[in-house]
Formats: sequence, C-alpha cells, structure tokens
Amino acid sequence: MSWFPDLGTVTMIDSGEHVRAVGWLSAKQPFPVGDVPTEFLGRLQQFARKWGDSVDALGWGVYMGLHCCELCGGSMTSGNFGVPHGDLLFVAPEMISHYVEVHRYRPPDQFVTALTESPLPGTEEYRAAVAPFRRLHERYLEQQRQERVERAARWAHEQGGSEESIAEAGLRFFGGSSPEISECIRQALPGAP
Repeated sequence: MSWFPDLGTVTMIDSGEHVRAVGWLSAKQPFPVGDVPTEFLGRLQQFARKWGDSVDALGWGVYMGLHCCELCGGSMTSGNFGVPHGDLLFVAPEMISHYVEVHRYRPPDQFVTALTESPLPGTEEYRAAVAPFRRLHERYLEQQRQERVERAARWAHEQGGSEESIAEAGLRFFGGSSPEISECIRQALPGAP
C-alpha cells in the first residue's frame, strides 16, 4: 500500500484541498501510537466494513487487489472509505482498523472526532454529507482525463500527428483507441482548430 502523511491533501484515491489522508501507513515511516476511545474503534470497524457503500456514494473507483499489512503481514484488505466532516473529507484505507486495533496506531484527533460524528456509509444522511465531495471528485477526474488527453496529443504531434500516431497515442495513454478518444486527441493537437 502507498504511504501518505496524515492530514496531507493527497491519497491514491482522491486529492485536493478538501482531502485529509489518514491511516496510509508504511513499515518505513514512523506513526503515532496510543490509546483510542473504545467507542471509536467499534465505529471505525463499521466504516471499514461499509467501505463499498462509501466508495459508491463518493463515486470513487474500486482498486482491485488485496493489500497486505506491511507491519505484520497478518491482515489483508482492499477497500478505502471517506469520512465527511464540514468542508473536509478524511480519506482512509480499510486497513486502518487493523492498524488501530493491532498496531496501536493513533489517528489524528480531527479524524477521531469526524468519524464519531459522521453518519455511517449506506445511509441517506451519509450520501447527503458526501454529495459535495462526489462533485469535487468528478471534477478532479475530468481534469486528470484532460491532462492525459493533452499529453497524448503532444506525443502524437511529436510523432507527426498522423492518424496512426493518434491511434498509437490512444493505446499508450488510454489503453485503447476508440473513436471518441481519437477525436479528443485530434482536437487537442497543437494547432488544431
């Protein structure tokens, strides 16, 4: 699993000024340890179990593959979830409940408060609370797609800008060369009308 610093604004699933990373641990990075309130651990485990409902409500993709705990190798998980709190979205891997329970990881107090106060994934209240973050994520994905189109167009231009280079750019940057992708690349070519 990738390491991201607690309360940073970047994770593998989402990023932005509204995002706060929590629980993206690595065996190569120190992390805070300590006790957490008993009720917090139970609620954290509920969020971890409901990660699929969180992903659905937030419009995140599902990243296939299991992640093994780098600290002990004794747990495998694959999900991520979001915890809304005001204008912030705390983004955590499903593995966080294992880190807290087994390795005594102590998440930031802001996350403890947010998780305690947030509605549970799978409820209408949760969907309403994360709706603004879903819209921000959709904009983020569109921006990433547009940047990829522009990189593909620059590459196709460097290769001569032919239909063959446009199709090859689609394969290289998008894994396929559908007519839609080819048209986007064609329109983004330097000097295109």
